[in-house]
Formats: sequence, C-alpha cells, structure tokens
Amino acid sequence: MGLNRQQVSRIVIGIVGVLLCVSSLSAQTDVKRKTLNALRITESITVDGTLDEAIWKEAEVASDFIEFSPNPGTPEARKTEVKVLYDDRAIYVGAFMHEPGGRDAVLAQLTGRDAGGMDAGGANADVFAFVVDPYQSGIDGSAFFLTAAGVQSDMKFNAGGEDFSWDAVWDSEARITDEGWYVELRIPYMALRFPDQEVQQWWINFGRGVRSERKELFWNEVNPQINGFLNQSGVLDGLRDIKPPIRLSAMPYVTLYANNFYDGDADPRSKTDFSVTGGADVRYGINEAFTLDMVLIPDFGQARTDDQILNLGPFEQEFAETRQFFQEGIELFQKGGLFYTRRVGGTPIGRRDVTFDSSVDTLLENPRTTNLYNATKISGRTTGGTGIGVFNAVAAPQHAILQNKESGEKYKVKTSPLTNYNVMVLDQNLPNNSYATLINTNVWRDGGRYYDANVTGTEFQLRNKANSWMIEGSGALSQKYYNEADGGTSLGHRARLALSKISGNYTFRVGYIEESDTYDPNDLGLLFANNERGVWTNGSYAWFEPFELWGIGFNNARVGYWTEYSRLYSPDVYTDWNADIWWRATTRNFITFGMSSFFTPLGNRDYFEPRLSGLFFDRPRQITASAFVSTDYTKTFALDVRVRRDWYENGQTRFDWRVAPRMRVSDKFSFVLGIQSRDFGDELGFASTYQSAIGNQSVFGIRDREIIENLLTANYIFNNRMDLSLRVRHYWSRVRYAKYEQLMQDGSFAPTDFDISKDTNYDAFSVDAVYRWRFAPGSDIIVVYKNTIQEFREGLGVADRNYFDNTRDLFTNAQLNGISFRVIYFLDYLSVVGKGRS
Repeated sequence: MGLNRQQVSRIVIGIVGVLLCVSSLSAQTDVKRKTLNALRITESITVDGTLDEAIWKEAEVASDFIEFSPNPGTPEARKTEVKVLYDDRAIYVGAFMHEPGGRDAVLAQLTGRDAGGMDAGGANADVFAFVVDPYQSGIDGSAFFLTAAGVQSDMKFNAGGEDFSWDAVWDSEARITDEGWYVELRIPYMALRFPDQEVQQWWINFGRGVRSERKELFWNEVNPQINGFLNQSGVLDGLRDIKPPIRLSAMPYVTLYANNFYDGDADPRSKTDFSVTGGADVRYGINEAFTLDMVLIPDFGQARTDDQILNLGPFEQEFAETRQFFQEGIELFQKGGLFYTRRVGGTPIGRRDVTFDSSVDTLLENPRTTNLYNATKISGRTTGGTGIGVFNAVAAPQHAILQNKESGEKYKVKTSPLTNYNVMVLDQNLPNNSYATLINTNVWRDGGRYYDANVTGTEFQLRNKANSWMIEGSGALSQKYYNEADGGTSLGHRARLALSKISGNYTFRVGYIEESDTYDPNDLGLLFANNERGVWTNGSYAWFEPFELWGIGFNNARVGYWTEYSRLYSPDVYTDWNADIWWRATTRNFITFGMSSFFTPLGNRDYFEPRLSGLFFDRPRQITASAFVSTDYTKTFALDVRVRRDWYENGQTRFDWRVAPRMRVSDKFSFVLGIQSRDFGDELGFASTYQSAIGNQSVFGIRDREIIENLLTANYIFNNRMDLSLRVRHYWSRVRYAKYEQLMQDGSFAPTDFDISKDTNYDAFSVDAVYRWRFAPGSDIIVVYKNTIQEFREGLGVADRNYFDNTRDLFTNAQLNGISFRVIYFLDYLSVVGKGRS
C-alpha cells in the first residue's frame, strides 16, 4: 500500500528542484533602517519616570512610529518620543507616549512580573518595549518591556523563538499624566552582552502597545510579510568607549519546608516533616561574550506541580520545564532538538527494576526523581558570531529503601548510579540571519551495570539575501555503549531536509525526514517514536491588512494546509498519510475564530500501539472537524470556546469541548476557569500484554473513555513588585472495557482467554499557591503552598464510579500538603565594591 522508497525519493528531488528554480526568481528587498544617536553623560540619572534631568533635553529623539497591527505600515497619529543616554555602567531609555484621550485612556492593569510582551500577556495594559541586538545578528537579542502600571517583563530572542523565562536585573519606572505616560529604564551592561570594541553600533527598536485599540507600533517599521523581527531593527549609533563590566553575581537562597503526608488508611494517619535547605545560583561573566551559570546544591521544591494524566498511549508523557535554572539561558543547548531538560534529575534509570518478595519485604521508598549535586552552563557568542555552549550536571546515586518484615532491618537497592550529563554546542551565525550548529550530548553512568549514551548532531538554516527563501536541515547519530555481554555499541541515525518560502502573503515548507529503527536520543533528549521516513509539506496564505467580507470587517486572516506521508524505515512499509486544512481570522472588534479539518484518507498502520515487535494495528480512516472562538481580552469578561468531533469508519466516536471564561474583576484581580471534556465511544485500543499458553499476546479492547479536566488560575496583584497566584487543577479519567481481543500477525483480531479487568478510574488533583515579593532588584521572598492527590484504581467495579462520585470522595484519599518559605538575595559585584574594576 502507498509509495515505495524510490518513488518517495524521486518526488522529493523533483519538488526541491522546481522550488529552487522558483527561488532564483525572487526579488530582493532591503530593510530600511532608521538611526538614533545615543548621548554620553557624566551626571547621575534618577530613574523615577519624570525625565526631569536637563541632559534629557539634549538627547536626540526617535519618533514617527509605524503600525505593525492591525494596519501594517500605517504611520501612527499618536506621537511617541524616545531618547537614549549612556554612561560607563548602563544605558538609559526615556520615552513619552502622548495619549490624546488623556489619563483615562491609558490602560494600566497590574500583572505579575514577566506576564508577557507587547500585549502584556493579554492584560489590559499599555506597554513600552526596548529591543536590542548588539551583535547585529538578526537572531539573538533581548527585549525589555514595561507596562503603564510599571510591571517589568524581559525576553531573549533566539533561533527557536522567544524566551520569557530569562530574568534580568534592571531599573524602571512608569508615570501616567493627563497628556500620556512616561517610562524611564536603566539597563546595566551586566544585563547585556556586547562586543569589546571602542565604537559600538547596535541594532535596536522601540515598541508601543496601545491596548485599548489593540495596536502594536514600532519605531523602525516591522513588515509582517518579511520573515523575522530582529532583522528589521533600526540602528543605535554614538556608543563609544564602553566596556563590558565584571559580570559577577550570586543569588544565595535559604528555604524552609513543612510537608504533611496524610493517609487515612495508614498508621499513623498523619506525618509531618520539617527541613531547611540552602544553596546559591552563581553567574560569572568570563569575558564580554561568555557567561558561566552555576547552581550549587540545587533545590527545585518550589517548582510547579506536574500536570499528571492517565496515559494509555505507547509513549511517555512530556512534562513542561518549571525549574528556573533549566528555563533561563538554555536556548543555545536546545538547538537540534537533542536536549530535553527534564531528563536531568528525572526518573532513575532502574526504578522499575526493583524486585522483591512482598511476603518477605516491604517497599518503603522508591523515589521518582534523582537529586543533583550541581549544574553548570557556560554560554556566549563571540564578535564573529560564534556561539559556544557547555552544559554539565552531576546527579547523585539514587536508592530504593526496603524493609524486612520479620527483622525490621532496612536495606537499599540502587536504582540509579552516579551520573554525569553533558551538552556541548558550537553555533555559527551566517549572513542573512542564517546559522549552522554542531551539538553533542553525553550521559555517563558510574559502574558497569547500565550503558552510557552519546548523540552527535548538526542543524543549519540558510536564507537568501531577501530573507524570502530558506533551506534547513539537521542530522544526528546516536550511540549507546553497552558491555560486550549486552551487545556492545548500538548506532542509529536521523536526517531531515526542508525548503521553505518564508516571506510574503503565501508561505510554505516541504521536507523529508528519516529516522532509523535504532536511533535513540532519549537518554538526554525526547523522541516519541523512531523508525520512520516521510515527506511532508505545509503552507498558508495570510491577509495582514484589514479587509471586509460578507459585510464583516476583519483585521487579519490566514488559511493553511498540512499533509504528511510516512513509512517505516525498516521494513519499508506504509504507516500513515494525514492531511489538515485550517483557517483563522480576527474581526475588527477583536473576536478571533477558526476551523480545521483533519483526514486520514487511507487509514494508518500503527506499529507502536501493540507494544510487541512484529505486530501492527490498522487504525480506521478518520475525519476530524474542530472550531474555536475567542472574544476580546480587553473586556471585563471574555470567553474561549473550542469543540472537536471525530468520525471513524469502524463506528467509534470522539467528542471534545472546552469552555474557558476569564474575568477581570479589577485592575488587581483576575481569574480564568477552564473546563474541558473528552468523550471516546467504542474506541479500540491497547489494553495489556498477556503471557498465555500459546505465547505472549497483545490484547486490545473496545472501550468507552471519559476525561474531564478543570483548571482555575487566579492572580491578585498588590503592586508591581508583589503578587499572589493560584493554580488549581483537577483531572479525572474513567475507562470501561466491553470486550478483549488478541491482535494477530496480519492485523486481524481473534478471541482471547484474557480475563483481567483493565477498567480504570483515575484522579489527579493539585493546588499551587505562590506569593512573591520582589523586595529589592533581583531579590525575592517566595511563599509556596502545595497540595497533591492522586488516586489510581483498576479492576472490576471501578468504572461504576462517575466524576461526581470521585470528586465527592477526593479528599478522603492520601494527600501531600506542603508549605515552603524561600528568601533569595541578589548580590552584584559592582554594587558591592562600587565602580572600581579589577
């Protein structure tokens, strides 16, 4: 069924050849860059939002902002004036945003720090932005945002997109008047990376968000039809004789924990533990380009609770990274897609290998995570655009603890040895916002019980001068080093190549991907499934400027498609052909809505769902339709609604819906409540493997499955340095099997003597309440309360309990309650020793 390997190769070569011919005809467009001269100062500046020092009047003015949305290219009638000063230690940005509507027209809703960029995370707040790219790379840069309420956000740009986890230390004030609002920023050179040159010339841009009209304005025009943002910056000139400072800082912290575990069926029912931990984050600027970040005695106890689910699929669940050290400055290490940070300090490799006789021993502890001794990363970029990154972490040995029932003696079973994780990256910026990357990941485990792993990969993006076409590719070789008795070395590879049209109203991408059946980067990366090869393409047509259709005014719209044809790498057989068509649009009153349709015209052959090699599951042909609508977030009340309906040729069904009202009670208090339901009827899926008299079976079942998930997020903002956030999540899933069948070699099903009930009822409940007070620059007091409950029931009768039954009895289950108090203090070398340099 489908195309063979040679036919696929010919199609790819033909498509690439045609597109390369077309690309040679593309016109070149040069970005027009405005220039602003910065003024050197010797007097001190008080950052208070008044701009009343006399030197501000002498500075050159940047004005004449251009609209980016909703009317791209339109000169803005509102006047915006920006000035830049600098001295030996910092750069100062002062701006006045004229507002004809007066004080009441300036929106200033309070949010927590790092709420978002030009739209302040959807909050009702006007925003000013300062964007800087000192190396003129068009890829790597920084952005500093300040709302009219005085709330800071900062962000790093990189090849992968935007990273709001970066947290710099800088000073700012905002002030609202009857004529508009002022901002004043002081950004120390410690927060920036720039070349050590006598004369500097930086790419910069200034942005203004007018929230009442959902406008985004920029000083240097940003054309949405041109790919990229930093590459459309203006120029900051006049910087002379500034030197990168000694960038040495430490953030020592101490944390007090009180954790209570309650289980009504245990003896004792309640147990409370108290502990005190301490450590430090250290940051040192090795030179003007490179920075060392180190966390000593890591403590991630205040990280947000993971969103657990009932996972019935063949692949592991992916969790979001919530540990700050692994969020900040990690973009360079994630090129090539070979580094999944949750592997570091993750599940012990031998946790599932712990075996014991339950009649003799009791399992007291079997930790789900490993403790880290330390973690370090060195990263930076030279004047020539060469990025270098080194990441290293050392995980302590981990043990399960068992106890002999007769003697009471406790003993340990090692579940993970001393482990070293290492990532090395070389990344070279190339002309036209292009780059090439070489990356290596390595996992070394002490002793000879477990294997070591190594992956070496490369990635590149090459763009033409007009920034309208791009060729990109990547490749990787995975290596696993076992003992000779266990098979020696295992090798695998991955390759990917794509050609894209990246600018203009119409953009598209076509590519080829191949992963061998032995390719495995998962010791430090994340790959759900290997053993595939396929061709794919996607594209879209966008209307960036307002238009009218059927009497309805639209600000913008986009329609697109995606399709993929895949086969196994070995053996070369068909697996799937999927296609998707979608569109979305935003009206002039800022209601966004869209629809999509998903198809599997030939059905899909799944070689992973059976869990046994040599078997496959023929998934039925499927049609999916989904739609969503999102109302204007600037209103006091807004609503998000999403629905999905699936039809299958074998009669099974799926229906999903999600409703998420959001309420802005005041400029200090807001909340969002998301309610989601997924209902699967007569679904055919894997149930269990079963060792029968005739051999190992893959047992499938016809089942009904329900999922209900509720998520409440609420924020109370006391002021621009103090906030309280609440996140409450309840996830429930029930699975009821009607019958079981054995999957045969030819994909058919036959009767089975499997008679173990796999009916399931699962609850996961969590509360994360966080109080944060930034009492000094970079210094925080954080109080966290957590509550977690998990209940997993399997067997006959458990599916008789519905959602309301489970919810009613939820808090009778075992639960963990914890409260922690952490103090973090930011110490900067220059602030401690004064202006002197060593």
